[in-house]
Amino acid sequence: LRTTSATAPNGSVTAGSGTSETTVNAAISACAILKKRLAPYMKMSGTWASKIQAAYTAGVNLSAMGYWGVMKNPEMPGVHDYFSYSACASEVELDVLTGEIQITRCDISYDCGQSMNQDIDMGQVEGAFIQTLGYFLTEGVDNNSNGRAITAGTWEYFPPTALDVPQDFNVNFVPTKNEAKLNTYGSKATGEPSVLLGASVFLAALEAVKAARSDAGLKGSLTLNTPALPVDLQQVCGVDTSQLEI
Repeated sequence: LRTTSATAPNGSVTAGSGTSETTVNAAISACAILKKRLAPYMKMSGTWASKIQAAYTAGVNLSAMGYWGVMKNPEMPGVHDYFSYSACASEVELDVLTGEIQITRCDISYDCGQSMNQDIDMGQVEGAFIQTLGYFLTEGVDNNSNGRAITAGTWEYFPPTALDVPQDFNVNFVPTKNEAKLNTYGSKATGEPSVLLGASVFLAALEAVKAARSDAGLKGSLTLNTPALPVDLQQVCGVDTSQLEI
């Protein structure tokens, strides 16, 4: 959704994976307002529906706006005062003739505190990981002599696709305690931290390159920048025609 002051005139930024914490705490704030308004009716006998009907008949406002803007509130320090830990091991196969790689396996262990919704957290971790594969392996940007981007479409610019998903992709959540003063039900952020884990695939590809160079009898240091496109991986392997025998 586009940012609009019609909804909130001073909304918080979404940086630092804080969107989930901000929206959840805003919802909690709104629920607290509604709970206070409905308190007299909750003491009545009857079903939930009948109690709400009574509040409606009495003209009680059954909607509330919650706001959570801690990033701009000096009275609420420490909302992000915690660490999230994670680790990833990746295995790749490199075709030294074409530079293409297959990600055969990735194992991620992720500290998300006390997950409030594992389906959402899983999607955040896996999605961020796949997104960063483009940064490390496929999303090359080139400009012409006038500075204009010549990789402006998917014919030349390649974001990750379904074929880039690891063949064996395992994500394990490690439950921990969030000791931050203003933690959200003990949960931890799962968006941006996962981006860092994609580096494991690039480093695995680098190890494969080193093995190929060793087989070719090449020694010494090498330079492999990101994104490491297939042409970059192939060239740095050092394969020449003298090694190609049928």
